[in-house]
Amino acid sequence: MKLLYIANLRMPTPKAYGIQIAKNCEAFARAGLEVELVVPSRPTLNQDFYDYYGVDRNFVFKVLPAPNFHLFGPLEKLAVLIKEIISALVLAKYVKKTKPSVVFSRDSYSVFFVSRQKNNFPVILEIHRFSKIKSLLLKFLPSSVFFVATTNYLKEKLSGLGIEGRRILVLPNGVDLKMFEGRVDNELVKRNFGVAGDQKIILYSGGLYQWKGVDSLVKTASLLPPSCRLVILGGEREELLKRFPEEELAKIIFLGHRPFNQVPTFLKTADVFVLPNSRISDESRHFTSPLKMFEYMACRKPVVASRLPSLLEVLDEQTAILVEPDDPRQLADGIKTALAGGEINKAMVQRAYQKVLQYSLDSRARKIIDFIGMIK
Repeated sequence: MKLLYIANLRMPTPKAYGIQIAKNCEAFARAGLEVELVVPSRPTLNQDFYDYYGVDRNFVFKVLPAPNFHLFGPLEKLAVLIKEIISALVLAKYVKKTKPSVVFSRDSYSVFFVSRQKNNFPVILEIHRFSKIKSLLLKFLPSSVFFVATTNYLKEKLSGLGIEGRRILVLPNGVDLKMFEGRVDNELVKRNFGVAGDQKIILYSGGLYQWKGVDSLVKTASLLPPSCRLVILGGEREELLKRFPEEELAKIIFLGHRPFNQVPTFLKTADVFVLPNSRISDESRHFTSPLKMFEYMACRKPVVASRLPSLLEVLDEQTAILVEPDDPRQLADGIKTALAGGEINKAMVQRAYQKVLQYSLDSRARKIIDFIGMIK
């Protein structure tokens, strides 16, 4: 069976969506499918796709020519929309030419145009968020389009559009467990961080958007004991300088973006992980299924996370230290609790690891393949 994954996005990219797409394609191929990932041409990182993501060359990665242009000022958003629609048409044309067994995508525009064709194969749209504009498109998708929703809330939103439950598979994101096996030389990596050997690393991995709770995390840094260093992997320090004075960032080590094949090494040096999502947006409260959450659990270290519905679809009091979102003092207290160690924390970490075994990308791929089998 040939699965054609059409991604209306630039790749490779340090953004989480790039990691999710690349690793899922690898897992589909490991499960025995013939997989081709197709993207439109866009300015991107000058690095080999497979090496950057640390994925096997067991699937085809193809870039299709697509127009790229810019408009000035407020018209730039219009340019982005026009390019997105044109690229979706380019991808749909390629689908018509190749005639795969199944089409998979995260892009509603591409799926809309593919569904307008006379196809004898199923089309699956993976939903990671819900916007009012794109939800209008979903209403016009035919019954030959099926959905993978990463949270139960997203399934509820799809059901609210009149989409039958049989067409929706709820499936959170996952993790390639093999990438997080083994040990690293913590002392060597700490020296590269600029962290003293006896200091504990409190690590956050991901973007620096406000809805991810990074503002609370920054304020937490000053509430931690001198024996701790807060480390942020991903994003650039300059982004936070727009929101915080220099002195508030002085206690934080910023590692910036790193190729995903290096991420496990950095994560495995952490003593405590933080997932400080904010309650300020639906994205954070209901839609997100963060890759970092599963990676943290796979590293077998304590996780301190915000008590939000999206995160509670996977985490609970038995697998993480849960704190109220947007409260730096509670976050700091949660980190101190995690650092205290003890048998309770050891048991919590072990339960988190046992739970994340259910969320391997290989298992995720098999569930989607079973879903395709029921469709066909």
